[in-house]
Amino acid sequence: MRQPGDGENPAALEAWMATFEAPPRREVTHLEITTDGDVAFATSLDCLTAVPRGSTAPFSLWFRVTLGLRRIDGRWLVTHEHESVPFEMDGSFRASTGLTPTD
Repeated sequence: MRQPGDGENPAALEAWMATFEAPPRREVTHLEITTDGDVAFATSLDCLTAVPRGSTAPFSLWFRVTLGLRRIDGRWLVTHEHESVPFEMDGSFRASTGLTPTD
């Protein structure tokens, strides 16, 4: 999932947040962290839940997150971020937004 905005100007993010009745909730699950020296990877399955403005029904969207981190001058910094949703393998390649993880 690509966040709107460039991090320097919050206007796009604020406009996106205004499309919801309340701020979306993000839950991080199945978090796994692997480190080796000054490099680390973190993977998780995250769930975004929100109610679109004008609606009473919430939606939930599950997606995979992978972060690459480096320890630079004693601080862990994110150097790579990837978020994705699964897709239908029926030839349509549509996002499978109705899936939920199983344990």
